[in-house]
Amino acid sequence: SALRLQRRALEAAGKGEHAAAAGLLRAAAARLRDLGEAALAEAALAEAATLEATGSSSGVGQRELTYATRRLGEHEVT
Repeated sequence: SALRLQRRALEAAGKGEHAAAAGLLRAAAARLRDLGEAALAEAALAEAATLEATGSSSGVGQRELTYATRRLGEHEVT
């Protein structure tokens, strides 16, 4: 699920594995796009780009993405 991918991305980022985290966020974005959540997909892609460029997440964007994706998790089929 997109939520699971996002959680794995956060874990990877916490370990300093920024490229892996960005890849997982891109995969989550693809899943969100498939679910018809274009705005959330764009947010995930923006976080991936920020992570690659700066080596850290934007904080606010990551929290917003986490909560929005979590709300979707109730309706998402894995």
